[in-house]
Amino acid sequence: MKIESETSDELLSFGVSPKEAADILWYRGNLLWKLDSNQLEMVDSFKNNNAKVTVWSCSRQLGKTYTLCAVAIMECLQKKNVIVKFAAPTQRMVKTIIRPVMRQILADCPEDIRPVEKIADGFWYFPSTGSQIQVAGCDSGRAENLRGTSGTLCIVDEAGFVSSELEYIVNSILLPLTTVTHGKIILASTPPKSQAHDFVKFINRARIHKSLTHKTIFDNPRLTRADIDELALAAGGYESINFKREYLAQIIK
Repeated sequence: MKIESETSDELLSFGVSPKEAADILWYRGNLLWKLDSNQLEMVDSFKNNNAKVTVWSCSRQLGKTYTLCAVAIMECLQKKNVIVKFAAPTQRMVKTIIRPVMRQILADCPEDIRPVEKIADGFWYFPSTGSQIQVAGCDSGRAENLRGTSGTLCIVDEAGFVSSELEYIVNSILLPLTTVTHGKIILASTPPKSQAHDFVKFINRARIHKSLTHKTIFDNPRLTRADIDELALAAGGYESINFKREYLAQIIK
């Protein structure tokens, strides 16, 4: 029997085991079952708009990096010989945040389609498709390492905390990589401390082009109101600048 279902729950209804259901979806390059309802809305906002640049202005603790990594992995499992460019503010963040999240997601990936992590060269290679996820920090000029081969998808995580050269990185390094591939770019971040940061410009442009997704801590289905109350108290209260910026994703004037 050929099973066409696209979710883990649907596959389980056919009597397959949880591991078999997970393997089936992995082989289809479908990791949506790993995402919560809020994260799925973020992916939909990217998939269902035609803008070149999609912006996610998000609260902390939404699983933003997890979602970005899942999107990057799906791109490489579903398409042959494509390259995803994945940037973070610093090389340290690549090491301490992106790599651990990638390993977490890939923990139950079937061995024959599991990507090979080339730490020294800064990429994951997918033998089953020939595709790659190339990663780089944006500090000390390292974003220049993303130049070269074309990309079908470019991602900048924590874009609001990239140096003052974010606009240069996006417009001069990443955007040209998508010319031939007709690729797209995702910029995701909590708002920066300064209104003068380039990420604020991208937020405003995305709002005009209807390619902005704004998510607050109240959109997180994994947190209770008690959890949020605790976060608000620690941040200085619901009316504090910290809470408004970090958890309501507001641009503070």
